[in-house]
Amino acid sequence: MPLRPPLALAPAPPAALALWLRAAAGPAAAALCAARLPAGVLLGLGRPLIDKIGGPHAIPALQSMHDRGGEGGAPPCPADQAELWLLAHGEDPGAALLRARAALAALGPGFSLIAERSLYRHREGRDLSGYVDGTENPTGEDAVEAAIIGEGPLAGSTFAAVQPWAHALDRLARHAPAARDALIGRRAEDDVELEDAPPQAHVRRTAQEDFAPPTFLLRRSMPFGGLAQHGLLFISFSADAAAFDRVFGRMLGEDDGVVDAIFEFSAVIGGGHYWCPAIDEDGRLVLGALLAPAS
Repeated sequence: MPLRPPLALAPAPPAALALWLRAAAGPAAAALCAARLPAGVLLGLGRPLIDKIGGPHAIPALQSMHDRGGEGGAPPCPADQAELWLLAHGEDPGAALLRARAALAALGPGFSLIAERSLYRHREGRDLSGYVDGTENPTGEDAVEAAIIGEGPLAGSTFAAVQPWAHALDRLARHAPAARDALIGRRAEDDVELEDAPPQAHVRRTAQEDFAPPTFLLRRSMPFGGLAQHGLLFISFSADAAAFDRVFGRMLGEDDGVVDAIFEFSAVIGGGHYWCPAIDEDGRLVLGALLAPAS
């Protein structure tokens, strides 16, 4: 079955719209099977929806995101796991909106909107803090291997971790430039990693090659918000459903008590895990692994 190129591998677009949805009572499986999604759209199914459709034994690697932190100096990090997450890319905000509307029309009336966030690209792909997100992303075939499941019933699909972070940019601005760089472990000016970055620096807490086995995430995060609230919608893709939790656990200091310095100016305000099935050339979701009877 010919598949569309996975949207997870596409670079972050100039604009995007992220939607969180709930399945109304009724045949969600039939609606998902019948939908023909437009190009430029990614759909992620959360554990609650997978349980409704396929039961607890379907896609067993995927678990809901739960609240974490709140101990050992780590701040509370709430989760707000949704049933369905949709991401629509666009050349501009209007194009992303119209693409999201087309996707919702394809899904039909059985899904209701919980929340939405309009996303945008800042400068050459920087976070609003001024730092580049995803500098250490794998590229080429390494990106495919890291993000896309290569074989078996889930071939062509990926697991997404989606987590909005709200920034306190005034708090960050009170630090001198060198102190800000030390929080991240990179220079904002040229994105060069600091050789003497402190152990709590963000790059030190998330160095993917330091995990055993190495834990590579393909990041596709984008800024969001206006004056009242703004930040980064962290989006990562992995062929390993547990990869994000390992990295985030180290950020919280769960293994050694060292908490990531990024919490100095940014706070987690939600989050969820999603299975993003492959999409065929006709725009149909490849849901065989979800709908197959349990053996």
